[in-house]
Amino acid sequence: MPIIENQLNGRIATLLGNPDRRWTARGENTGAFAGTTATPDILITQESAPPVVIENEYLPAYTVESEAAGRLGANLDFSTVGASGKVKAVIALRSPASLRDCDTLDQVDELLRGNVRLEYALLTGADSESYERFPEAGFIPGSLRDLAAFVEQASVPLDVVERGADILERGIDSAAGYLHEAVRMREATGPAIEEHLKQEYSIQTVRMAAAIMINALVYQENLAGQHGVRSIAQLTEDGSVLTPLLVLEEWQKILKVNYWSIFHVASRLLANINPSYVGSRALREMSRTVDQLLTLGVTQSSDIVGIVFQKLIADRKFLATFYTKPESATLLSHLAIPDNGQWGDPERVRDFRIADYACGTGTLLHTAYRRVNRLHRLAGGDPAQLHGYMMENSLTACDVLPSAVHLTASMLSSSHPLEGYESTRTVVTEYGQAEDGGVSIGSLDLLNGRTAIRALIPVTRGTTVTGTGEVPAQLNVDMPVASQDLVIMNPPFTRPGSDWEGDQRESDYVRQFRGLS
Repeated sequence: MPIIENQLNGRIATLLGNPDRRWTARGENTGAFAGTTATPDILITQESAPPVVIENEYLPAYTVESEAAGRLGANLDFSTVGASGKVKAVIALRSPASLRDCDTLDQVDELLRGNVRLEYALLTGADSESYERFPEAGFIPGSLRDLAAFVEQASVPLDVVERGADILERGIDSAAGYLHEAVRMREATGPAIEEHLKQEYSIQTVRMAAAIMINALVYQENLAGQHGVRSIAQLTEDGSVLTPLLVLEEWQKILKVNYWSIFHVASRLLANINPSYVGSRALREMSRTVDQLLTLGVTQSSDIVGIVFQKLIADRKFLATFYTKPESATLLSHLAIPDNGQWGDPERVRDFRIADYACGTGTLLHTAYRRVNRLHRLAGGDPAQLHGYMMENSLTACDVLPSAVHLTASMLSSSHPLEGYESTRTVVTEYGQAEDGGVSIGSLDLLNGRTAIRALIPVTRGTTVTGTGEVPAQLNVDMPVASQDLVIMNPPFTRPGSDWEGDQRESDYVRQFRGLS
């Protein structure tokens, strides 16, 4: 007797719902949608992410796309599925006749676990009348394993990412205005920001300072309720004004536990915003931004918040320079890290060493790390258990800018924000002329294996960042032959600065690369 579509949907849901994955998959879940009797073929829900629906038909599957479009805009019935949200992503799936012709469900499972060819396309939008299709025409061929990876991508709502980037940009600009006011009012404020970010003062410098502090506030919200850390709302529930001192007290609690790479630079910046009432006004704008991101649901997903930061930086030329687009980084990471079926071994995964010696804001390294995490998870592993080891030993990020290294460390930490680590290989490389008269040229110095490097804004040279602070130590980061499995980087292809007169304005040059010209 042929395997009917309802039976096939149940088997696909069972295999997609592997308990090692982060989602729940249900086949033929009657009553899943509120206010309608329509039943999704497969419903996938996961914590802190929108639902994904799969509509499936056997080839030639003439009506699968129209049925998939009809699911857009449906609302989940919480009383039935224990989850809420509006469906904005539906996958139209076409299954081959070989699955229908199986004699038993065990044979179906065997084919699905193998390389049986499925075909799928993604529809995203608010309703069946206005949606986008990927790809624009045709269907993507792949195995069930490929489909599982596709589901993870589909669960990232692109409209939310775009709105989140808009909110973040507006919030950073507003907060940066107050930081600039503080610089004009207190002579020491500008030099302090320059020192902590190792950048000459400009509007881009205060925007970066605002971005770092907003990022820390986002993490504070994620950590609220743990280790005695209070949320922003709890800090002001008695009518208190959100002051730098009030926030710094919470950040010090966090620093005693972990997250040094995220909160250390942010704390130093916030402590130097004077007078304090200007700092309070800046914090008001920052907290409003975080609240809007919370309402949007961005901060509840580490993947989404990382993508929002990356999109803001890459698409808006936020730092007045050029960074790899997330889409390009994703493509590169997939090409560089193939799914060869060997990612189930935890030992192999944790010792897979990735480096970016010109990390910028961490897009390439973070995307490569996400790729490794996803492959391990699809193979039945738990990447969270490996996170601490990989942060300490397997992921290397270098840059000449502390602000860039801060964001890189934040992106890497966001993959598993509740997992601790004792140290990182995210470091600031020496650049320019040193006090002893020598000259350093950044990450290229790592070739000699004897380079003095520093942690995120260290007290002295030769320190390294731990989970709970800085300790005097020489961090052994170099590039001996065959020391890395993957080096993925976009070096700063830019000409050094110049003061000559002409059509090219001096401000068009990247300031950090003037020192050796």
